[in-house]
Order: sequence, then C-alpha cells, then structure tokens
Amino acid sequence: MQKAAILNIIYDRYDEWARQFAVVCRPSCRTCCTRNVTMTTVEGEEILRYALRQGLEKWLGEALNSTVETAPPPVTTNQFAAACLAGQEIEPEWPANQAPCPVLADDLCRIYTVRPFACRLFVSSQRCRLDGAAVMPAAYTGVVSAICQLIEHLGQRQYWGNMADILLALVTRPGYEKIAYFVAPEKITAARNRLLVAEPLPGFLLDEREAALAAPLFNAIFHSEAGGKTVETILNGG
Repeated sequence: MQKAAILNIIYDRYDEWARQFAVVCRPSCRTCCTRNVTMTTVEGEEILRYALRQGLEKWLGEALNSTVETAPPPVTTNQFAAACLAGQEIEPEWPANQAPCPVLADDLCRIYTVRPFACRLFVSSQRCRLDGAAVMPAAYTGVVSAICQLIEHLGQRQYWGNMADILLALVTRPGYEKIAYFVAPEKITAARNRLLVAEPLPGFLLDEREAALAAPLFNAIFHSEAGGKTVETILNGG
C-alpha cells in the first residue's frame, strides 16, 4: 500500500499546485472524457478498491465488459522520454478513440474521486465545446508530463496502458472477484495482450521555464513522507 500512499501524495500536491491556474472545467463538461486515457497498475488498483467500497462491482464489471477495443499506445511515457534523451527521433502514432469513457454515467465520472492522473491533468482556460480544443496554461503541459513520468516510475515493472485495459487486466487479482464475475474471460486476455510495461524514470524533458514552474510541485512531492520516509527516498530505492 506504500505505492498507493505515494500516488495520493502526488495527487494532493498536484491539486494544491494547480490552484494557481484559472480553468473553466466543471461537472458534466466531458469533452476530454474519451477512451484515450492511459494509466498505471497503481492507479488501476485505486479505482478497483474504490469500486468495491462504493458497491459499484456490477456497474464497473458490465462497463468494462462492454468496452470496444482501443488501439494501444506504441510506447510508454518514459520510453518516449528515454528515446528523446538519447537523441532518437520518435513520433509515436496512437490512433485516437473519441468514444466516451466507459466510466461516464449521465455525463459524470462515477470514479471521479480516484480518477487517474491523465484525467486530472487535462484542464482548459476556455470552453472546449466551442471548438473542441483545450487551451492549457503556458509551460503547464511539460510539468504534468513530468508528473506522468513520475507516476510511471512509481508503477515500474507493472502494467501500463489504456485505462480500460488496465482495469480488465487487474480484475482477476485476489479481492476483485465481484467485478471479474461480470467480465468475459476473453476480454481480459485481449486486454492483457495490448498492455505495455511501465518503465523507470530516465530523466525529465523540461525546458527552463517548465522546470521553474515545476520546482515547487516537485519539492512538495519529494519532501512529503510515506511510512516514515520521504517520497524522494522511496522513489530512489531507499
């Protein structure tokens, strides 16, 4: 559960840091809520535990069972960063799936409290429905991409990929039988075959402006404690 504690520290410190930005995102604004969300096993476990606590086993199982296959991302965030830092030219092509996210109900996210970071980071300073495009604060994208890298590092050597595929792959683990009951075994097998493995952090892709904006956030994360140790110590293998 140490990884879950660190994940929630990252979420909390990000929420505090992000208050400096004026955004227009509100409940029922679901333009960005598509099936393109990626996440880690650590984030998936948080969602499944939440579903059990809230009595959402049947709903979540049926939602996952009804999902349509989404093309998997070609590389993880840290694989992409490693290639860039090595001077390799890489243009990962990931066919977008604009179908609504499977955990939406009446335009609201039923797992909002434990939504993965890829959902949390997506903000806009203008109404996306006007032209279908979000406008993010200057230098913001680089910072949140670095947080995605950090979360992948936290979940290294475990699953990384599309949200629905992660959840499908995890439901057969002990404790989630009530969710797995509503999912066809072949859906689970297919999902596992589309997943990648989370990689350790190779370094960040931050320019000077992004690094300055990120510094207070990363300091707050790294100096927080989980189980009597700082997050920085734990992430460094201490």
